[in-house]
Amino acid sequence: MNVSKLKSNYGVMLSDVLSPPKRRSRHMVLDIYSGAGGLSLGLEAAGFKVAGIDRNADCYNTYNTNLVGKCINSKITPNYDFPETDLLVGGPPCQPFSVRGLQMGAADERNGFPSFINAVKKTHPKMWVLENVKGVMYRSKSYFDLCIEKLKHLGYKTHMSIINCADYGVPQNRYRVIVVGYCGDYT
Repeated sequence: MNVSKLKSNYGVMLSDVLSPPKRRSRHMVLDIYSGAGGLSLGLEAAGFKVAGIDRNADCYNTYNTNLVGKCINSKITPNYDFPETDLLVGGPPCQPFSVRGLQMGAADERNGFPSFINAVKKTHPKMWVLENVKGVMYRSKSYFDLCIEKLKHLGYKTHMSIINCADYGVPQNRYRVIVVGYCGDYT
């Protein structure tokens, strides 16, 4: 949604809700499968430089309208040439794993886990954050565990949590699996 439409419809601008950070970070964040930029928005508000990649034109346009960082409109494949980044974040398409869908998992052509793993391998970020639906823990759990093992073999320790977004101010029960990969210590 365009910010000016949001302002005219609701009298609120994102900049009114998210105060600018006190200082800017020198760290670069790459948000793959960025969608409209939800992860990027929070990181940008925290002072990070962000850039996104998404193939959906509506998402790409929304991202570029509402964020300072820019989004590239492109399909992400396992052979994609990712730019360098300090922090890689992403939510590979959840349709292959959603309990509301067919749960085809790895067999679904929309499965973005191979591309996420390749992005970590190619960019060697200091840290990465992976977000997906809780359904990835059901029928495709062994595949998901294999993906996490591949990420660990790239030299990362991991921490996984299942959160309900309602506990963080989102007005709906929306459970998400969050996995953080890091080198060294993380708290």
